[in-house]
Amino acid sequence: MLNPLVLVPVIIFFIIGFVLFRYILPKLGDWEYLAEKYKTDLDPKDGPVKKLQIRNCNIGGMGYQNAIKFYEAYNGLLLKPSWILKQSNLLIPWREIKHVQLKKNFFYKYVRLIIGDPFVSYIEISEKDYSKIKDRVEKYGH
Repeated sequence: MLNPLVLVPVIIFFIIGFVLFRYILPKLGDWEYLAEKYKTDLDPKDGPVKKLQIRNCNIGGMGYQNAIKFYEAYNGLLLKPSWILKQSNLLIPWREIKHVQLKKNFFYKYVRLIIGDPFVSYIEISEKDYSKIKDRVEKYGH
């Protein structure tokens, strides 16, 4: 049988983690700024979209590792957050990707997509992941 003294810290840790992921982290980064302009009711189940295998991204300075699913829609980039983040889906039209900047850090190359004109936010993904949407961005974007 479990000792209640062990169970109480586990429950407290779970509650703190849930509140942090559900209510505090969604307020950080630029997701809310993007949602003001690009919020959508479109769900990947509703229409013809192609799921992109993009696992890690940085949106407005906030890292989302395995928390955002990316989809390629005919008219833009669809971002669907994990249920725990309690955020709305975003549909960023290709034409709203205004600039593409190649960046490097010590370990890898990544691409910064500048969203909106005037500037709304940015999305950073690896160079390899960018190659999955490069043709759409170059054809319809900036």
